[in-house]
Amino acid sequence: MEKVTIALNGEFSASDLEEILRDLAAQRADMAPAVPVELSPDAEVLEETDALFSIRTRLGGGLRIWLRHTGFGWIPFSLSAATRADLREWLGRDPGHGQTFH
Repeated sequence: MEKVTIALNGEFSASDLEEILRDLAAQRADMAPAVPVELSPDAEVLEETDALFSIRTRLGGGLRIWLRHTGFGWIPFSLSAATRADLREWLGRDPGHGQTFH
């Protein structure tokens, strides 16, 4: 899918907008081109400074991490045990190291 039609009209509460954002994200996930796997240095992003987070261990040794964005809400990410090990190794490095993609 390359395009989707969206029509919004009216007044929306915060919970209405959260539902719209979830629906838009689900639509975007199915569109081409896909979100790039690697982050471009000139990518336009909505940065959240000092984001709040919550982390829970999953069965099998993985993690579920929630990051709070003031505009998008709580966004969950599930990491496998292998990715958790990669993250632990990356976080243990000295500051100043480069970026890593998984």
